[in-house]
Amino acid sequence: MLSFKEFLLEFSGIGVVDAINDFESPPLFLNPKMIQRVFDIPNQHAMHGISIDNLMNSFPDVIGKAKAVSTFTHLEMGGGMNPFFSDDTMSSVDPDNPIQAFVLVKGRVTGKFNMDVYSAMLKGGRRFIMLNPDTIEYSELDQEHLDAIENLADDMRKYIIKTVGKMTDEKYNAREVIEDEEYPFELDDLDNKQKGSLVKGYMDNQEKLMSSKKYKEALMHFMVLQKDKRAYGYNELTLDSVRPLAIYLKKQFSTPDVVDKIRSVREYSRLPIKLNVKETDIDRITKKMR
Repeated sequence: MLSFKEFLLEFSGIGVVDAINDFESPPLFLNPKMIQRVFDIPNQHAMHGISIDNLMNSFPDVIGKAKAVSTFTHLEMGGGMNPFFSDDTMSSVDPDNPIQAFVLVKGRVTGKFNMDVYSAMLKGGRRFIMLNPDTIEYSELDQEHLDAIENLADDMRKYIIKTVGKMTDEKYNAREVIEDEEYPFELDDLDNKQKGSLVKGYMDNQEKLMSSKKYKEALMHFMVLQKDKRAYGYNELTLDSVRPLAIYLKKQFSTPDVVDKIRSVREYSRLPIKLNVKETDIDRITKKMR
């Protein structure tokens, strides 16, 4: 069985430069300090599904630190199709990391999106939103905001074209490159110093664009003020600096020995542990969050 860290590294095989190199999907990196500076989002509650093993051995490493945790804020009720309560783990969740418990957490929001918004993971676990045409179209924004997000993606592409052109002493026509829908260069051809400068510049430029009057309101609706997507089961949050508030155990794990094991973890010693959690309990809690 893979360790939690090994699982993350295997699952997240893309590097920052590789993400930037994707013409179709210029990345919107979910940097926690950047998001806080731009949007000033207050800390938010979320319900985090987790295995007992990860709860005891991996989650304590995240508590209170600037490590991202992706979680959800809504579970779809009815029909026996809820993957978070299904006993058929092979068809719904990773069999090595089944959801056996829930942790009510509070943390700093570094990203908010639903299953219509395509996202991916960097090496080390950081998430980013992929600004490809489908993501933008499925976001169901009004036309003004949709146009703004499309223009934002193009401005990110233009930055890459301009910056790489300066680094390589090449002159590229940004409009023609965007019309061709393909970069006329490979970022792997840059040396490490150039790649580092590109990544830093991209991040700085992203924050500048996100903070501008031209895009800030559209981004608020795109990734902060989203409608509740009940039809798809959950709205996803990426949090960091999380702290647990309560632990809820599914019925088959509500045994004295499991409770004793959880209590032995210092970070959980004083937390309330709720037993025999039902789907309706989680739904009631997440409705309060909304």
